[in-house]
Amino acid sequence: MKKQRRRSLFFFFLFSHGWTWFFLFSILLLNESFDNLLGKVLFGIAGIGPLLGAMAALFFRSTAEARRNYWRRLRDLSLISWKWLLIIPFLPFFLKISGIITASIFGGSFPANWQAYFVPELREYLNPGFIIFIFVFGPLVEEPAWRGWLQDFFQKRQNTLFSGLIVGVVWGIWHLPMFVIPGTYQYTEGFLTAGFWIWMVDIVGSAVLYAWIFVNTGGSIPAAILFHFSINYFGVLIDYSTAAEVWAIGIKYFVIFYLILRLGPSLSSPLKSYVS
Repeated sequence: MKKQRRRSLFFFFLFSHGWTWFFLFSILLLNESFDNLLGKVLFGIAGIGPLLGAMAALFFRSTAEARRNYWRRLRDLSLISWKWLLIIPFLPFFLKISGIITASIFGGSFPANWQAYFVPELREYLNPGFIIFIFVFGPLVEEPAWRGWLQDFFQKRQNTLFSGLIVGVVWGIWHLPMFVIPGTYQYTEGFLTAGFWIWMVDIVGSAVLYAWIFVNTGGSIPAAILFHFSINYFGVLIDYSTAAEVWAIGIKYFVIFYLILRLGPSLSSPLKSYVS
């Protein structure tokens, strides 16, 4: 059984990281960037690596029961109750606004014009085409892998908190080549800079919140997709300073600490624990 689990992980990482990194580094070797058409095409091809990894591990190294469970969690929208349907999109917005307010209060200057926090391209970001782009490239091609397969894989062997931390580190490592590809958001942060470490701490914390949502929605993949979309969309819709970003991350970890104190490392009451 241990050998089979290792092989499952091998198939997953072969595509999730191997495929993605191959095409991302191809952008560098071809002296392209995300701003160019070829760079965008290669970036899009690279982005499906996690989805391919999940499908490879699922079909070549999983039981029929595991595959049935996966497809049920992918298509069954009833797993997301109305309470979670409200929490999932609201939480990223709450964290972002809380960071802005807290930074404004402790920074000594409370802004009179809140419109300054909305990006100049606001109308562009409300365009249905842009919304679809944000939904597909990230949430739709990643979450069937990170939460749909990998979180489920570790969830069967570790508590929710620890499995979420593992997935967060793996997820963060997957993004590493993007920090050296011109035109990407990560490139603006720089590699191994203060911004880089802030980003890594943020993504690991987010992964714990994903795990919390996962365990309380029966492992729902659409719930993870919606949460990922909300994080990405509000991330581009609302602009904020580095100080506000740091405060938002601090508040995020305060929420996580509260959840641990209230629910324990399972991040769920016994009646709602996820059972694969």
